[in-house]
Amino acid sequence: MTPEFDLPLVILRTNRKKTVSIEVTPSNIKVSAPKRLSHRVITDFITERSRWIEKNVQLQLAQPKQIPRTWTDGEMFAYLGQEYALNVTRKSADMVEIGEGSLNVAIPFGTLELDEKNTVKSLVLAWYKQKATKTLTAKSFCYSKLLKVEPTSVRVREYKSQWGSCSVSGVISYDWRIIMAPLKVVDYLVVHELAHLLEHNHSQKYWKHVETTIPNFREQQSWLKLNARMLTI
Repeated sequence: MTPEFDLPLVILRTNRKKTVSIEVTPSNIKVSAPKRLSHRVITDFITERSRWIEKNVQLQLAQPKQIPRTWTDGEMFAYLGQEYALNVTRKSADMVEIGEGSLNVAIPFGTLELDEKNTVKSLVLAWYKQKATKTLTAKSFCYSKLLKVEPTSVRVREYKSQWGSCSVSGVISYDWRIIMAPLKVVDYLVVHELAHLLEHNHSQKYWKHVETTIPNFREQQSWLKLNARMLTI
């Protein structure tokens, strides 16, 4: 019998997996397994990892719920671990920039009041993605030299349940929302993905590569698990 948890359990069968893996997200527990593996083997694996699963489920449930954005003055936005209050003004051209304690967003004079929130949202999203692309590309270049690896390309996108990926062809991808996290956490994510170019798994050898470059990586890993739900707009 499959153990019961406080989040729904989803089992995904795929030809791309050679082993069973478990990921606990804010909405479910995702178990990925090879198609050839019997249900009994998968159930036994889940049972063996039940304490680890339950611990991570409770971590997810303990995270504060996201409050819907209003896109109005004074609302707080995170950037590289710091909080900035939204400050909307009207100017001749649109602009987004960080000020002293504020995220300054200028929208064109002709913007209709009904369109103001959507305009602010569009500008802020574009600004975040631009900053994420610039920062993550630069850090990937820097850490690839330390790890002595060469990614084929670096991409920034939006994921639903992960912060990055490394393809077998060497393409490194990141979720742009990581730019809201502290710089040390950003560094950890970059090294986490680049290290897969050395070991395309999560073996002890893989984690040794991560630890050599980011000695306190477990602290950054824990921060990301605890605060993942807050890194969103």
